[in-house]
Amino acid sequence: VPDDGLAPGAINELWAKLLEAEHAKELALRGARKREKELALLNSRLDDKATRLAAWIEKSEAYLAREESITSVGAAQSKLLELEAWQGEYADAKPRVAELHDLAAQIAALNGPN
Repeated sequence: VPDDGLAPGAINELWAKLLEAEHAKELALRGARKREKELALLNSRLDDKATRLAAWIEKSEAYLAREESITSVGAAQSKLLELEAWQGEYADAKPRVAELHDLAAQIAALNGPN
């Protein structure tokens, strides 16, 4: 009679538990890798969008910092057209800011409650 744990039935049971644990570990590793890939993609998208938005902000701030003197009605009308164009760009930027917030929320959700 074999010692405890050395009987063929016990060895088969332990082997089945080992295979089950190995499978669970493999699934966990696949899930972690998938999560890492998704995080990398989201981070890349966030960086790209944030860089483009920062460039637009920098361009706008540089324009606003300029001293301009308007000496004619035509120049004033031209500046009003520029203002309207900027307001359109500003309106277009709002959804991009919302996208940044959405991406940041997705990243936070994937990172978990750490």
